[in-house]
Amino acid sequence: MPVEFTGSRSYEFYQARQFYGDSYSEPQVRLLQEMFPGVCSIEVHHCLSIAEGDVARAAQLVLHRQEAGQSLKTNVTVLQPMAQRQKAVVNDQELKSRIIARYSYVDKDDDIREHRPVGPKSEPKKLVRYRDNKIVSLKGERFTEVKKEEDEDMKKTYVSIKPARQYRFH
Repeated sequence: MPVEFTGSRSYEFYQARQFYGDSYSEPQVRLLQEMFPGVCSIEVHHCLSIAEGDVARAAQLVLHRQEAGQSLKTNVTVLQPMAQRQKAVVNDQELKSRIIARYSYVDKDDDIREHRPVGPKSEPKKLVRYRDNKIVSLKGERFTEVKKEEDEDMKKTYVSIKPARQYRFH
C-alpha cells in the first residue's frame, strides 16, 4: 500500500511510527508537536515511550533534553527544496587561498635540517683465516700459498748451488 505525505511533519510521524510502532495515539504526538514545534516527531515518540504515554511527563522530558542539548532536531536543509537553498558564491582565488591556508603546512625547521643517515652497524671483518684447523693468515687474505710438508730425509738431499760465503773480519 503506497503511503502519501502532505508535509514534512507527516513524513516524520510515519518514520516514527515505523520505528516505535503504533503504541501511542496520533493526538498525543500532535499535542506535543504543537507545544514544541522545533522538535522532530521521532524525538516526541522517544519521549512518549520513556514517559509511557503520559503527555505531561513527556513534555517535561522534551524540555529537559532541550536544556541539556540532547534533543534531536529536524534537518531544515533537507526539508527545503533545492531552489530555496542559498548557495554561497566564492570566487576561485578566494577558495584556493582558503584551501591553502587550511590544509597546507610547511615545516620550516624540517626544511632547514639536513638529514645525514647513520651508516649501518655491521660486525668488523674477521681477519683470521684457518685451514685444516690451523691458522693460515692473520691479515684476512683470502688466498694463501699452500706449501707441501717435506720429510727431513728429503731436505738432506738438496744441494745448494751457491757457494758458501766466506766471512772476513775487517
